[in-house]
Amino acid sequence: MPQPALSIIAGGVSPVPGDVYAMFRAQAERHPGGTAVRQGDEARTYRELHIAAEELAGRLYRRGARPGTPVAVHMERGVHAVVALLAVLRLGATYVPLDVHHPLERSRAALRAAGATCVLVRGDAPFEDAEAVDLLRPEPGEEVPATAPSPALDDPAYILFTSGSTGVPKGARLPYRALSNLVSWLRRKASVGVGARTVQFSRVSFDVFLTEVLGTVTTGGELLVLDESRRADVEYLLRFCEDRRVQRLHLPFAALRPFAEWAQYKKASLPSLVEISTAGEQPYVTAALERLLSAGERPIRLTNQYGPTETHVVTEAILTGDPAGWPRTPTAGVALDNTVVALLDSAGAVVPLGDEGEVSVVGAQVGLGYLGPVSTAPGAGFGPVEALGGRWGYRTGDLGRIEGGELVLCGRIDDQVKISGHRVEPGEIEILADRAASLAEVAAVAVDTPGGTRTMALFVVPAPGATVDPDALRGALARRLPEAVVPGRVVLCDALPRTSTGKIDRRSLAERPADRAVPAVLSAPGPELPADEARIARRLAGVLGLDRVLAADSLLSLGGSSLQAMTLMTELAAEFGSTPSMDRLLGGATVSELAGQLRAGGWEESDENRPPHEANHSVPAPPADPPPPAVPADPTVLADPADPTVPSVSAGASGKSSTPLLPASTVQSEIWLAGRLGDPTAYNVTIALDIAGRLDRARLRHALRRTIARHPALRSLLKRKRDRIFVHRPQDWLTPFEYEVVGREETRSGAEASERAFADRPFDVGTDLPIRVALLRGPSQDRLVVAFHQHAVDAAGIQTVIDDLAHWYRTPDGAREGATDEAPDAAAPGPDPADATTLAYWRSALARVTPAHTTWLRREGGSPSGRSVHRRLELPYDLLHPGRSAPENGTVTRFARIIGTFAQAAHAVGAPEEFLTGVVTTRRVPGASPAVGCHLSLLPILLRPAAGLSDTVTAVHAAMATALSHRQISLGELASVLPKGPVLTTTFGLDDAERREIDFAGIRATTRYVPARTLQFPLALTPWTSPLCTAGLDAVFDDGLYLPHTVDALLNEWTRLLGHSADRL
Repeated sequence: MPQPALSIIAGGVSPVPGDVYAMFRAQAERHPGGTAVRQGDEARTYRELHIAAEELAGRLYRRGARPGTPVAVHMERGVHAVVALLAVLRLGATYVPLDVHHPLERSRAALRAAGATCVLVRGDAPFEDAEAVDLLRPEPGEEVPATAPSPALDDPAYILFTSGSTGVPKGARLPYRALSNLVSWLRRKASVGVGARTVQFSRVSFDVFLTEVLGTVTTGGELLVLDESRRADVEYLLRFCEDRRVQRLHLPFAALRPFAEWAQYKKASLPSLVEISTAGEQPYVTAALERLLSAGERPIRLTNQYGPTETHVVTEAILTGDPAGWPRTPTAGVALDNTVVALLDSAGAVVPLGDEGEVSVVGAQVGLGYLGPVSTAPGAGFGPVEALGGRWGYRTGDLGRIEGGELVLCGRIDDQVKISGHRVEPGEIEILADRAASLAEVAAVAVDTPGGTRTMALFVVPAPGATVDPDALRGALARRLPEAVVPGRVVLCDALPRTSTGKIDRRSLAERPADRAVPAVLSAPGPELPADEARIARRLAGVLGLDRVLAADSLLSLGGSSLQAMTLMTELAAEFGSTPSMDRLLGGATVSELAGQLRAGGWEESDENRPPHEANHSVPAPPADPPPPAVPADPTVLADPADPTVPSVSAGASGKSSTPLLPASTVQSEIWLAGRLGDPTAYNVTIALDIAGRLDRARLRHALRRTIARHPALRSLLKRKRDRIFVHRPQDWLTPFEYEVVGREETRSGAEASERAFADRPFDVGTDLPIRVALLRGPSQDRLVVAFHQHAVDAAGIQTVIDDLAHWYRTPDGAREGATDEAPDAAAPGPDPADATTLAYWRSALARVTPAHTTWLRREGGSPSGRSVHRRLELPYDLLHPGRSAPENGTVTRFARIIGTFAQAAHAVGAPEEFLTGVVTTRRVPGASPAVGCHLSLLPILLRPAAGLSDTVTAVHAAMATALSHRQISLGELASVLPKGPVLTTTFGLDDAERREIDFAGIRATTRYVPARTLQFPLALTPWTSPLCTAGLDAVFDDGLYLPHTVDALLNEWTRLLGHSADRL
């Protein structure tokens, strides 16, 4: 009797190359001038990328990196991440990527497990157990010697961490054999070649990152790094592919589906696109995807790659031709070269052809095993596969069958799931949840939403007598798990359903109608939503799979992910014909806020969707609506009739408005340009208020609304039209208020991390108001964080805004003392540009300036690192107090004393006979009081230290008086009058009141500045005083330009002179 055919598919047999890096090096030699990788305006040719990889490899070799040495990489996607990967492969070392978006403790645990003693970073490193090698800090060059050993095929090439059922991530080790075999396959099967552009979409901790990078640079292609802040924005991704004529795109299906739907909505065809590759989860050929693939002159090829982390890719299906004839559910394809895939039964035998069995892999693609001891069920995971001759293999836990020589996936033999490309062991979530709360039962279950995305839901039964806060529990999990696998909702249950064998019935939970975990006070049916709110809520509920959504809900508060935000955008586009920005969705905009923005005409910011008179200046503008009342109705607030402290405000009272554009000031135009060319966060200024108690959220939001209504400068947006920058002040706006609960565990560090992230988030000056407020709620007290953008608010105006905020909180319905309801900030955006006479004066006054006048303190050969170092000097309060001995002008005299002693100290540590510095001033608009706005100017001064300190201070006083008699100028204007070469590097800021106490209706708040991470000037020196009778000097500098010990020597001498001269000046 003939034996039945068995469920085995085997790839072809071919030699496995021993050196992945050699494949890249060959391309660098063949195409040295070709562009290898591009990120924004930064590009590296193959020659430059090769040189950078060799230089970094030399630094690592000097530190002992050899084949098998683990080298961790902790940085964002980009050019440096590509250099880091290639440098590690150059030495045959082991690449250990740590995702900067994962909770820090998770990354630290991975670093310890991998045993890496070296970590590659860009800037500061948050690790104490490994030496940081900063790619932004240059080091003496050293070549890798010709005698350096090469890796063996079985040496570990990389380690990736994946979810573990014990609550601890598992580190899978993949050998150079697997990586080389995969890259050889990708090169042989590639549909694109030299010069072809591939998008780099995946984060560095995914194995697809290796596919994107190595599959491009080993074929002579050009890798285009997608902006991390816009990865979830389907509109941006679509434009990116169109504008840059992308030819190959790798996307997980969770991102590919909304991308295709958005392309369908936009009627885009992407004629340059040749291939789309997807991996991580089962794809489906939807109508939108079919249209995208067939919209061009020739059909786009679709490849579907399958393989767990432990093997990377083991099979690939390549679909070509007319997509209409493809199966709706593509197969996983055929086996890669040197790889065998077999389907096994529970006893470990190969099942007959056509039967289902567990997908098991042997051959070149199989990993070396996990790091350390890892508990797995017998016959599962890594180990010899007896049915295939005892060869080392991996049993995946996936079920499949063989049809037509290709693998068809049929589910899992256990509870493991895939969420947005992440492999998730529900047991890991359950263990972490049990540690974070007192639970009697817990079950983490994957739930498919009507929107086509899959998310995790956590069903919990509190322990007897215990209370579980769903928001706090979800927050605790967010600090331990990657964002994509944090449960979207936490559901409180009396008991979990059981099967007939007593196990938790996970299928029943997955099919359970979506219910909300909300406090009892909200469980009753709420008021009927207005029409727009109801339509938005219905679409949001459909995407998240919920039965109902309230007006105060947002995608973020309901646990939605960035991929679900993509789907929501396409849903809203289908409903309204327009969409809000992705930043609004991911920023936590509520249903009410979105509806208010819709009615205000604020959806879709792209040129093609603007009103005709804005997109085309030949079209006349519609007549302006009547101006709104002093405090416009806030579409983001629904009054709570049960709370007498919250003023009653009608929801959603807004309409389209048109306001004239005001010419931006010179400084504002320069800030707009600086944000486009450099780090946009350089002009963020953040104040934190430590609250001795709790603030009322609704009352605080209303106070913020009143404050913004009073100061037109706080409603300023910068718009570019016809190569000029204008200030636009919308009459309708969304209140920029955020709220976050900081859990009990690691409360202080969690609040500080949230504060830091809030302060470092860039403003989009064209769409975001130049102020935003976050209330961070801890277990016992609150923290209020207020971030400003300097195009509209300078240091002097910040205190006015904080005082107003506190006033409106204390008296929600009262008038501001001594002022009208709207402050006269709108007189002008700021000082007018300098006239020809002013510029001629400064050009003459600074004619002698040379590079030596500005670079004397800099390190030789230094370059900006983007990393700031802070120094603080504590000084006697009466030394810096503005009222101290001011015969003519207290501020000038005080600054003359400060700068005079600085000049003397600088001369003592090697400054030239004269050198240039600058004083940041705020030149107020006459009649504007209180003046909230951008009034920044610069006062350049040539310092000439005299023989004695008193003479130096007197000379500085006279120089400042002369300078003040002329109009101050902006940084850009200063650059235009300085001789070619010199730049302003040392600046003095105005007095910052370091700490103040503010009264919020009987609740005490203490203010403090949150130091900026990005510098406007390479060396900034700021004196400060405080109502608490403390004072000092803050120095902040770029350590790529200045050696810390050199700056410290200057500051020590300066402090000594200030202290010794206090009684004599």
